[in-house]
Amino acid sequence: MNFLIELFNYSKIHFEKKFFIIFTLVLISALLDFFAIISFIPIINILFPDTMSGSERILEFYLRFFDLLNINYNAVSLSLLIILIFFLVKLIEFFSEYYSLILTQNVKYKLQKEFLFKLKKSFLGYFVNIRIGEITNLYNREIHFVAESYRLLLIIIARLIIFFLLLIFLLINESLLTFSTLILTFLLILSMKKFYNIIENNANDLINEQKKVSSSFTFFINNIFSIKNTIYQDSHINEIKDQTENWIKYLIKNIRYKLIVSSFIEPIFIIMIIFSIFIIFQIQSVIPANYLINLGILLRFARHFLSIQNSYIKILNWKRYVKSKKFHDKLLEDFLDDQANQKENISEISEILIEKLNISYEDKTIIKNFNIKLEVPFCLKIDGKNGSGKTTLVRAIMGLIKLDNGNIKFNKSDINQLDKKTLSNKVCILDKNPLIIKGSFLDNIKFNPKSTPNKKEIINFIKLFDLSDIFNENNLEDKIIEEEGKNLSQGQMQKISVIRSLVNQYEVLILDEGLSNIDENNEKKIMKYLIQLYDEKKMNLIFISHKTNFDNYFKQKVSL
Repeated sequence: MNFLIELFNYSKIHFEKKFFIIFTLVLISALLDFFAIISFIPIINILFPDTMSGSERILEFYLRFFDLLNINYNAVSLSLLIILIFFLVKLIEFFSEYYSLILTQNVKYKLQKEFLFKLKKSFLGYFVNIRIGEITNLYNREIHFVAESYRLLLIIIARLIIFFLLLIFLLINESLLTFSTLILTFLLILSMKKFYNIIENNANDLINEQKKVSSSFTFFINNIFSIKNTIYQDSHINEIKDQTENWIKYLIKNIRYKLIVSSFIEPIFIIMIIFSIFIIFQIQSVIPANYLINLGILLRFARHFLSIQNSYIKILNWKRYVKSKKFHDKLLEDFLDDQANQKENISEISEILIEKLNISYEDKTIIKNFNIKLEVPFCLKIDGKNGSGKTTLVRAIMGLIKLDNGNIKFNKSDINQLDKKTLSNKVCILDKNPLIIKGSFLDNIKFNPKSTPNKKEIINFIKLFDLSDIFNENNLEDKIIEEEGKNLSQGQMQKISVIRSLVNQYEVLILDEGLSNIDENNEKKIMKYLIQLYDEKKMNLIFISHKTNFDNYFKQKVSL
């Protein structure tokens, strides 16, 4: 319920008073639909005389209407009138849907503009420490679903209002029929509560599998030449195939749930109405006109109920997108360039304290009651199985993850109170997918505006990490690196990210599989150099890896 209230508040902000236009169109469509239902009464009287009672007023209304238009009153003219009314209903429904879609596209464009503005003002450290694919997917796909969720919620509200207006009318005119249908409807909703939860959980699983496939496939494409004709190539292809198979399984489940709603739930609802009518006709043998009118309204009542249900299921499927956008919006705000005046600053890191840390994702606990104290200088090794929370922990240290409970403190200052821009200049995360921009080698190094790269130092690193066959002192400022490092191997990109962290003199370096694609000899060189910096008290290290060949370097070790 809190999620729906939050969604409604955002919808009010973005759609403003235009919601009333959508509601008015839906309401007019419902009223015309009601008029079309009443039109069947005189046709039944013409085709089957004396089979209905209590229809005199309706017939009198139609006779006067046809006299006013100077049209003969017969079955043909009535049929044409009903066709015309139904056509108007569908026309208004079309404009209602079309207008709301146009509004939604405008809202989507507005959200994308706001997002781009925040990106422009955001400090680059945010992108160094988060996968670019997440931002791309957010802009291209997630914002669209968010805007569509706003629209669907407004349509649900409009249909709920009409739903209750019809309900009041039915209760006044035919309480027994309506009450029996309401009881059956309520029982149906209760029975479907668990079904809604299943749909929501499956939607989350579907998106998670989609991300896994996307991440694995991107990594494979980026490294297809460097891992060609290797055992790793075959194993990674099999991994992608398995992940794709799981993704398809969840996708099929999602489709099945939608078909269950359209093929079974809707007919069950109609059957319940028929059953209610059957009970009424068992009690009363006469067929009054108002029964047929109420029956027609009840069918429209059913239509609105099913429309609300279908829209709600879509919102459940897209709930994660809404949460994702909110999360990234908050991160962008935290990394704005002008946050320094509003947040605490730290001159130099002396300790990192993590107390009773709990982090969960959806309903799954990732990290539970984690505690550690790191006093400068520190050299920490973190290991654990896949999904144990290693990456989650280091992202939390950077303020990129929302904490359920517990604290993360730098020099006794809570991370939520710190200026993220300053923190990004002090703590750097290197993962297996480093940020590489289109431009020169220096363009990829000069990330910290407060530091001036020393070319001589850079050349020494290039030689030390075996990059001399590509880069040298003559081409550091030439544009030889393509977008996303397409002309480099994954290992070469990781070496550049290591050099970047060393040149910019970060106080804490977190290697989250950040050397995983570098050959063994160079990996040893880099690790020895980093440990040397630690021994000289020039850098603090947090190393995340499944490997055990460097375990003797680390003073502290943690398994998750």
